Amino acid sequence: MSLKKSLRRFLTNRIIQPAIGPSLLTEAAVVQQIAAVFPHDGAESSYTLPAYPDAARLHPNSPFPIPPDQFWAHYCTSVETYLSSGLDDTAIMRRLLSESGAPIEGLGRILELGVAGGRLIRNLSDLAANQQIWGVDIWASAVLWCQEHLSPPFHFATTTVTPHLPFEDRSFGVTIQVRNLVKIRLEPTRSCVY
Repeated sequence: MSLKKSLRRFLTNRIIQPAIGPSLLTEAAVVQQIAAVFPHDGAESSYTLPAYPDAARLHPNSPFPIPPDQFWAHYCTSVETYLSSGLDDTAIMRRLLSESGAPIEGLGRILELGVAGGRLIRNLSDLAANQQIWGVDIWASAVLWCQEHLSPPFHFATTTVTPHLPFEDRSFGVTIQVRNLVKIRLEPTRSCVY
């Protein structure tokens, strides 16, 4: 046996396998599940609806309740900055779409990927009477909060990191997202990604 093969066998049997151990291999299924979706209250086997029965936080500058701080997705440090950053980002997105000859009002169904607590989608309420607007996220707790506080006029669904959405292909006129490209891998589409 060559020195290289002997060294490889020694390293595998004495260092690599003991370091990995059987416990890590048995946890692989759990790790894969956690990586695929973030369940609501994952430590519990069940929960009741509404998942967030406490009184919602209201703000005079928003027609919708303000989500709990954990659903801000580390965007802001105050309610005011949360609301203003969502309004600013949505205004920029609308302007870019308009300048490109595709105003959002004429694009049909809208999908926000990574909706979290609804920082962007809440600023599209003027379109909801004429366009179906969906928000999706792998964070089930955030989606539950949105379903309980922002629906209607918006629609929400919990998804996974596996590139599959519960919609027919090409059923949205525009897809919007912020800071999600590091989390998921999408096939190229004709959608506008902000």
